[in-house]
Amino acid sequence: MRSPFLASRRFGVVLITVMAVGATVIGPASAWSSPKRPACDLITDPVGDTQQLMPADYPQLDIVSGDVATNAKWLSAVIRVDHLSADVATPADGRGYDVYFSIGSANFAAAAQLVFGGPGFELYKTSGPAQQGTGGQAGTGIAEMRGVIDVRRHEIRMSVPMSVIKANAPIGNSPIDHLAAQTFSEVAANPNIRAGGQLILGAAYTGQGIDDAYSSKTIYPEAPSCVPVGR
Repeated sequence: MRSPFLASRRFGVVLITVMAVGATVIGPASAWSSPKRPACDLITDPVGDTQQLMPADYPQLDIVSGDVATNAKWLSAVIRVDHLSADVATPADGRGYDVYFSIGSANFAAAAQLVFGGPGFELYKTSGPAQQGTGGQAGTGIAEMRGVIDVRRHEIRMSVPMSVIKANAPIGNSPIDHLAAQTFSEVAANPNIRAGGQLILGAAYTGQGIDDAYSSKTIYPEAPSCVPVGR
């Protein structure tokens, strides 16, 4: 798992750790008023604005859009990129994808790592919201997330039970806001490799911010969304 560091991509290197968990790879009325049309692309970002560090991985780390949505049982965070594959060939080819959001006074980061040895997905509670110019804040992991690497849609979906959110946020009538997304290139630092090429859990990675996007849009819990929440 990785403590998210939501500095903008011009900031420096961060240290992260990996926890591989299972992932899927695939080619009721709300109490709040909501629009008739499903919300979609709450976060948007132009293609081709990444900081060039690893040209071969550009499309994999180039943010296109993102969303956060909920139903009665699940919260899902989505990040979409210009191109996405599930394969990570070497310890130098790791990729990180974060989606940040706030509910009331509580701030969260949904973090995905696609690294050599297996993907990992985790929800963090952060010390503050993500803000353009200063980026995000460090956080503490509070729950593993269900992850879907959807290579057909070029998106990663991360879901966590609403019970986890409610235990950590005074939801009330608060909207979900302070939306942001960030991608990282991630390279193993002195990785410990098992026979057969599997990375031992807990191996350290360094991450460099590649692309980021921020949004002033909001969405209320259980409002209609294009996101397949919980799936």
